[in-house]
Amino acid sequence: TANNLFRTMARKGYDKYFRGNFTLYGILNPIKDLTIEASYNYAPDWNDYATWGFPKGTYNHMTNQVVSKSTLDNQTITNKSAKVHRENSEILVRYNPTISDDHKLSFLGGFSTSYYKSESFTVAKMGMADWSLTQLSTATELTSSSSSASDWALMSYFGRANYSFKDKYLLEDNV
Repeated sequence: TANNLFRTMARKGYDKYFRGNFTLYGILNPIKDLTIEASYNYAPDWNDYATWGFPKGTYNHMTNQVVSKSTLDNQTITNKSAKVHRENSEILVRYNPTISDDHKLSFLGGFSTSYYKSESFTVAKMGMADWSLTQLSTATELTSSSSSASDWALMSYFGRANYSFKDKYLLEDNV
């Protein structure tokens, strides 16, 4: 049969996706040799996907006859949804006092956080009631359903102190 490949591969439905990435950043110098640097990032993702059956079939152009038709009872409606939430923040404090040309000090302290949360589900039902009714509640038989969730966080502190003598000898301590 000579059927259109693109019609065979077509699907009805939608795929809505939003991805955001929002960052705040700032630097303060409250006193000489002291710098405070802070950043915060929020990155959400939302995805909604749905697909449903529609009238299709195969046609034999040589004999000018319909070979097969899709029926409502074997058509599927599928809905998927996923939401992801990410947050990251960091604060750095630097202090670099000048003692003399031969003696130099530098201090660094910091705090960092990361947070991640995701949730998703997928539901599929078979047996559409009508070609124009594309909501899950209008199908008759539940064929599959699944869901997942993940949630974790990380928080850390760090620090460093440096002493330099004549830019030749270095003593460093890290936490």
